[in-house]
Amino acid sequence: MDIETIKSLDSTSPLPASLDDMTVEFGVHTLVPMAGHYANVVEAKVSQRARVEISQPELEQYFTYLLSMRIAQVRGDRTPRAVRMLFVPSLYALALVSVGVVFDKEQGLRIIPTMDSNVEICSLEEAQKVSEKLALIEDFGVELVVGLPRDIKGDVDFMLFSMTENEITRYSKHAPSGMATLASFFHMKQVESLLCNRVSYGYIEEHQETLRGLIYDSVRT
Repeated sequence: MDIETIKSLDSTSPLPASLDDMTVEFGVHTLVPMAGHYANVVEAKVSQRARVEISQPELEQYFTYLLSMRIAQVRGDRTPRAVRMLFVPSLYALALVSVGVVFDKEQGLRIIPTMDSNVEICSLEEAQKVSEKLALIEDFGVELVVGLPRDIKGDVDFMLFSMTENEITRYSKHAPSGMATLASFFHMKQVESLLCNRVSYGYIEEHQETLRGLIYDSVRT
C-alpha cells in the first residue's frame, strides 16, 4: 500500500465546521437609471396605444419599493399583505427572485441582503398607484408577474457579486456573465470583506448597456 492508495480512500468533501454571516448591502444609484430606461421604453412602445402614462420618477420609486420589500421579506421582517398583489415587470422580477439568503458552503458563509439605510422608500399607496398603471398596459405587450417570490432563498451566483465604483467583481469566476448583467440592476457591496482575490466581470456600464437591450426587448409591440 502506498500514499496514493490512502488518498483514494477519502470519500467525503471537507466542509467548514461553522458558517460566518456576510451582509450584502443593496443601493439604488444603478437601479434608478434602469427604472428610468424602462419608463422610456414603455413611453415609446406602449403609452400612446394604452393611453396610460408612467413617469420615470414613478418607476424609480416603484422599483426601489419592490427591492426594499423583497429584502424585508427575506430577512423575516413583516411586509404588508397587499405587496402580494403588486404587478412586477417580468425582467425585474428575475432580479428580485435572485435576491435572498444564500449559503456558500465552500467558503463557510451565509450571505444576507440588507437595504442601504439612506435610500428613501415610497409608501405602499404610492406603489399601488404605479402597480395599477402597469396592470392597465399588460395587454399592450408588457409582461408582468404578480407579487414577490415567496421563497427567501436567493441565487448564490447572483449574491456573491459586488460593485466597486465602476466595476462588477466576484471572488471567483464561476458564475455566468449573464448573472453579472442581471446584478447590474443594483449597487451591491459586501459590508464585511470576508472574501479576497476578487476577479473582474467588467464595467457596470457595459452590463447595463446589455440590460437596456433586454429591457427594450421585454416590452413587445
